[in-house]
Order: sequence, then structure tokens, then C-alpha cells
Amino acid sequence: MVMYPVNVRHKGQVTIPASIREELGLKEGDRLLVQRRGQEIVLISPGDVVDPTAGAFREYTNGEFLTTDQIREIAAQSIAAQVMSEMDEIDQGRKV
Repeated sequence: MVMYPVNVRHKGQVTIPASIREELGLKEGDRLLVQRRGQEIVLISPGDVVDPTAGAFREYTNGEFLTTDQIREIAAQSIAAQVMSEMDEIDQGRKV
């Protein structure tokens, strides 16, 4: 495993070495997930998380595979529905 030294800048910013960005196809504006593993900080490309899970949704889609964008849209809708439900519960609690 090759390790690259980087500097932490203002607001915690770091630069991902160009060779890694090129290998992973990362470009300006791409979003990454940050995970702490003990004393390590790991950057994960969301595609690395979403793509392998696409098949897990087949049972909900009549056996069809979903694209990454479709999974993200379903997740966003699900999260929005959950937030609205929780807000309704809070509102009902205030009215009692």
C-alpha cells in the first residue's frame, strides 16, 4: 500500500494526490464519504458504497437492477418521507 503525505489546511481541507484522483476518476465537485476507523481517516467514493448494493434492491423492483442514480433518488425520497413522518409526530405531540 502506497501512502502519500498531505497537509491539513484551513477548515480541515486536504488535497488528494493527482494520481489517486485520476485512478478513481474523481473530479472537482465530487462528494466523498469520510469515515473514522480508530486513528485512521478513510475517504470513500459514494459509488463504491452504492454500486455493490444495487442488487440488494431487486426484491423491491420486480427483479430489475437499479442504477446508482435510481438508488440515490429512492433513498432521498425515503429520507424525506421519514423526516415528514417524524415532523408530523412532533406536531401531534404539541397539540395534545
